[in-house]
This record gives sequence, C-alpha cells and structure tokens, in this order.
Amino acid sequence: MDYILLNVLSGAVVEYQNGLIDELAARFNLTAIRDLGAPSHFTLKYWFKTEDIQLLERDIEEFCERREPAPVRVGGLASFGNDVIYLKVTLSGPAMVLFEELMGMLGKYDWMEWDPYDHPNLVFHATLATDCAEQFDEVWAFLKEREQVFDCMFDNVTIIMLERGLSRTGPIDIRRTFWI
Repeated sequence: MDYILLNVLSGAVVEYQNGLIDELAARFNLTAIRDLGAPSHFTLKYWFKTEDIQLLERDIEEFCERREPAPVRVGGLASFGNDVIYLKVTLSGPAMVLFEELMGMLGKYDWMEWDPYDHPNLVFHATLATDCAEQFDEVWAFLKEREQVFDCMFDNVTIIMLERGLSRTGPIDIRRTFWI
C-alpha cells in the first residue's frame, strides 16, 4: 500500500478552502482538487510504501499522545510556478518543533522513502487548484479578491492510504487519525 501523512484542518478554513475549490471548479473548470476528495489539509510526509503500517501507527500514536497541539496560520496565496495555486501554511515555532520531531521519528525507519519535496524541502500548503497554467492570471485575480487568513492548529497526524496500482490522484481513503 501507498501512504501519505497529513494534518487535517478544521474550523472556518475548511469551509473557506472548500468554497474556493468549488468556485474554481464551476467558474474555471478546475476540478482536479475537488474530484480528489481529500479533506482540507497540509501535507507532513509525501508518499511512501509499506506492507506493514502497524508499527508506524503505534509509533505515531505514541508520538501524538506525548505532544501538545501547536498553532499554524493558513492563508495568503502562493503558487508552484503557474500550475498550482495554494494557501500558504505557516507553522509557529512550537508547530515547527513538532514537525521536526515527527520527521526525526520517521527517519528511524530505513525503509522510509523521501521524496525531493519532503522534509527538509517541504513547502507547507493547502492546495486550491492544479493544472491551471492556461488560466493562471484569471484564476489568480479571482482568488486575490477572496484572500483570507485563518489561525488553525497542528493537532493531528492522519494517514491516507491508496492501493498500489491506482493513480496517486485518487480516490483517497483515510486510514487513521491520531490526535495530538
């Protein structure tokens, strides 16, 4: 199985992000993020494979039980080139410590795969649109008029899973959420 680790967001930012995603689908036919069906989130660790997730689950559960939630700020627009537009996610000092400790715990697994976009190069973000290069300027202008910022929490580690052989663009299933 393939897995990814997320922090699932909650509160007003979820309605805001999902509303923008729905508007982008209706107005610009940018449906990839909506169709993915993923919860509102920011990524902690990109895809890795394992046939035995249970040991990692035990370690994540123990990790989360011994930590406190930490603040993050979600909002403001940024992009990866002209193809992906996202909400910036800014970790507070305590949230960054929490993230670094999680990465240290994951680093003990010699089988763990590290993507070039993973730690230490990870850009924390909540995606709004992909495949938007042809309409980038119009989409950007539309979103700039709706820009907001939200105070949120890094308060969970959620494991998303996908069966091997299926596209990593969906469908996505939540395997388990561990609350900090």
